[in-house]
Amino acid sequence: MELYQALVVLKNSEFRYTHNREKILEFLANGCENCSSKELLSRMQKTYQSLTLSVIERNLQVFKQLNIVEVVEEDRGAYYRLSKEHESSAV
Repeated sequence: MELYQALVVLKNSEFRYTHNREKILEFLANGCENCSSKELLSRMQKTYQSLTLSVIERNLQVFKQLNIVEVVEEDRGAYYRLSKEHESSAV
């Protein structure tokens, strides 16, 4: 899924469209593919110091519900990436 598509899905959902959600999606689309929530936080805190791990994880769960992100479970933990394809979700 392209960043633009992910943003449209978010805007058309029942979830609020926030600056944090937009920026998290931008980071996932631009160089943070297959990042853990901690890796994503580490990369984003360089620019957005007020972000916390709980904010990142809550937003990743919203994106998962909307089928915007996929979760890859590995022995070392969960990794997130934009979905390859968007399917309608029953939210």
